[in-house]
Amino acid sequence: MIDDIFVSNPMDCNNPDDGIITIVLGNSSGAFEFSKDDGNTWQASNTFSGLGGGSYAIKVRNAVGNCEVTGPVVVLTDKTPPAIVQVNSTNPDECGVDNGTITITATGNSALEYSINGGSTWQASDVFSSLAAGTYQIVVRNIDGTCQVTDADVTLNAPQLPVITNVASNDPSDCGVNDGDITVTATGSNLEYSIDGGTNWQASNTFNSLAGGTYQIRVSNPGNTCMVTSPDVTLTDKVLPILANVAQTDITDCGNTDGTITITASSAQGAV
Repeated sequence: MIDDIFVSNPMDCNNPDDGIITIVLGNSSGAFEFSKDDGNTWQASNTFSGLGGGSYAIKVRNAVGNCEVTGPVVVLTDKTPPAIVQVNSTNPDECGVDNGTITITATGNSALEYSINGGSTWQASDVFSSLAAGTYQIVVRNIDGTCQVTDADVTLNAPQLPVITNVASNDPSDCGVNDGDITVTATGSNLEYSIDGGTNWQASNTFNSLAGGTYQIRVSNPGNTCMVTSPDVTLTDKVLPILANVAQTDITDCGNTDGTITITASSAQGAV
């Protein structure tokens, strides 16, 4: 008598009682009654709806209650929601570079898909890369779009670009003395400073014991990220004057004070 049974499992974790069983009879005539609980209750319709997951024992009989036929036990399977186990993230490590990541670890009874924008878009991979700084809304669901679950938002933070506000310097004070200095003033946290184009760095913003020369000013965040530059600073050494000639005239007579000495000298730094 029972020709076929059509089954639709519950479709969503948020609405688990939407399963359907439809019993199709073969070449039979007359009115019939149908049961899904092994004959405990009966109905005239051959379709049972609003069903949750579980086992259903199918029976069919004539409407007058005789000629009962036992069908198969039909099992409906509820959708199982995923479980988000862990969410790991790495911040962008450079100013203006979108290289942050978010990795979502989740378990489920089916293939899953993942979203970091509250479910606006989805992907099969649990790894999101090339991310900018910002706040991301974590969502996971079954691959068929059911049983969506959420986790706490994840915020990625990028380094802030330092700002050089002033560079002050003093030339060496005398010939052959390396006592020049450069002081770099910048805004930011835990900054590092360089005066050789970034080859060497120090935590102090003041450089002492400097000789004359041209210095390339750089400031960066810790780890030499987000490096910014300032115009080169040139310290000028004091230059020894050049003695060109010494001329003299003798005293002309006893008791006179008319002798002379004339020194001729020049300097690249002005008067001597």
